[in-house]
Amino acid sequence: MNILYISHEMELGGATIALLELIDEMILNGDNVFVTVISKEGAFYEELTKREVKLIIVTYYFWLNKRIRIRSKVKFLYENIINVINARKISKIIIKNKIDIIHSNTSVVNFGLLLSKYTGIPHILHVREFAESGLNFKYLLSRNKCLSFANKYSEKIIVISKALYDENIRNFSKDKLTLIYDGISIRNLKKNAEDVKTLKPFKIMIVGDVALHKRTKDAVLAVNNLVNMGYEEVKLLIVGKPTAGYVEEIGEFIRENNIERNVILMGFRRDIDSLRTDICLEVVCSGSEGFGRVTIEAMLNKNPVIGANNTATGELIMDNFNGLLYKTGDYIELSEKIKYFIDNSNEIKIMGNNGYKYAIERFTSKENSHQIYKLYNAIFKL
Repeated sequence: MNILYISHEMELGGATIALLELIDEMILNGDNVFVTVISKEGAFYEELTKREVKLIIVTYYFWLNKRIRIRSKVKFLYENIINVINARKISKIIIKNKIDIIHSNTSVVNFGLLLSKYTGIPHILHVREFAESGLNFKYLLSRNKCLSFANKYSEKIIVISKALYDENIRNFSKDKLTLIYDGISIRNLKKNAEDVKTLKPFKIMIVGDVALHKRTKDAVLAVNNLVNMGYEEVKLLIVGKPTAGYVEEIGEFIRENNIERNVILMGFRRDIDSLRTDICLEVVCSGSEGFGRVTIEAMLNKNPVIGANNTATGELIMDNFNGLLYKTGDYIELSEKIKYFIDNSNEIKIMGNNGYKYAIERFTSKENSHQIYKLYNAIFKL
């Protein structure tokens, strides 16, 4: 099968890493993989050059934006014209290469939809994000018309959690929506059942963009509360790309409360699994998660997870089995959940092992690609 994937970013975010792992599985399956990329720069492009894929470099833009102003609309109209022009050009290339299916890796770009319109090739839309309710994105043209266009030129629409399914059942035809959880590659997994945690210092980690929508500061507030309660051996590692303004706010709070030894801003790291070997537990504070890749990665590394009880995080964490849930934004309750693990350290291994078994049975990249390939075949009625 000849598959064309439509990407949307140059760096390695959760959606893009999921795409890379899906590509790896499809290559192992013997399929021919094509990928559109918007630039020859960035970590995503570097990763693609290491794989046996055919790259199509082409300019296209988002069809959602966070800013709705007259200037933004004018810019969007210009960008949409570019999308249309370039989609017509690329259509000739994908017809020549006998592409069987077009698969957009996100809902924030319409380039795959346009290609499907101009070629008649079946298109799959992968909805990985709460673009409107979570990220505050808006359609710059008529929302209803955009959703109608997406529905018309998508053979199937994949959502990656029940929460996203519930969000989108109002937007798309029910017969087109299908739930397929993301998968995580386990090829480089190093964890084993006999790993022993170092409890002093008691290390906690939060992974992801250091950003307001991820509510990173909630973890800092929780740790500060624990320190004030006398738990001075607790240490929080904050791993992720910093957002200007927000990370400075966190840094100022750390200095004002003299918790520099308890909270470490580590920035973006590629050795996260190595860091996880010395972590007691992980926290996920985000106000909304389409899936929660870091939650499953933590479980696969046998780290229990304390998560905000909302969207996909609340689906993946089974309270008191593979982690604990707390009310979103309630950093006092979060600190109490961390305290529970400090006071009951035997639960770290118990819930960590439970999480590993739970994740390995349900959320591997192999299982994810198997479900998606079944969907491809169903479209062709093979």
